[in-house]
Amino acid sequence: MRERAVIDNLPPLAALKVGSPRSKPLAMEFKQLSYFLGIAESGSFSKAAIRLSVAQPILSRQIKLLESELGVELLYRNGRGIVLSEAGKLLESYAKSVVHLVGQAQSEIGALRAMPQGRVAIAMPPSIAGC
Repeated sequence: MRERAVIDNLPPLAALKVGSPRSKPLAMEFKQLSYFLGIAESGSFSKAAIRLSVAQPILSRQIKLLESELGVELLYRNGRGIVLSEAGKLLESYAKSVVHLVGQAQSEIGALRAMPQGRVAIAMPPSIAGC
């Protein structure tokens, strides 16, 4: 009963904020996480751009938006590519989980579409059922 009272007093997810009391709610996008993972796995923006079939400036812009939103630097850029910061390493582990879960959900929903499952009930009037 006590746990239920605690849960009832939590703010809705949309109202949760990170950082200062005046910060906006997070608006992180799945696309940003995918781009971030592509860059982290490729080791550079240019390799990730080729791998993801996206222009390099778009990747840079999305990562800058993500860093701005989180208030931390995720990648250290150097002449040979990128290195993940500590925050970047943490985000990478969460992003992998999120991308995996979304892929799994898409796969399972696609399987349902291909082969519907569930209970089917057929109703007949008593006059037909007695035959």
